[in-house]
Amino acid sequence: MYWLLSVLVVIPALMLFAALTLTFGARRSLSSMPQAFPCKIGITPRSAGPNIRWPRRVSYATWVDNALIVADGLLRAKVRMVNVRVAEGMVDRPAMGRPSGLGVRPVYLSLQLEDGLQVVVAAPRGAESLVAGPYLAALLSTDVGEAAGHQGS
Repeated sequence: MYWLLSVLVVIPALMLFAALTLTFGARRSLSSMPQAFPCKIGITPRSAGPNIRWPRRVSYATWVDNALIVADGLLRAKVRMVNVRVAEGMVDRPAMGRPSGLGVRPVYLSLQLEDGLQVVVAAPRGAESLVAGPYLAALLSTDVGEAAGHQGS
């Protein structure tokens, strides 16, 4: 009887431990890469209406060619690939609403994705070259709000 009870408790506990180890390991492995940076990705509204809605948690991302590989999630790690068509430039917009967890004055990069969506990547100040990745020319362009369909404030 005790043997059965211990098996019913120990095996699920070991499975939970393994799942947590894999989850934190996937996130930690991406965040420890030399070219990875903490960020938040917000989808820009199609109209000039409300501000960008930022995710709650900080993700980690790195560039592989023209795709941004993003790892997020706390208990369930998700790794996704964001295919970028063009980086439109760095944006300096306090009207976007400042995402939490990225410092006092984060940097913003406006991206147009392959599927036509417009997103903004926010990262801590000082990570501009990591955020720009293969689109280093985007560092020369600032405040592309009109080109991205935003109304400045």
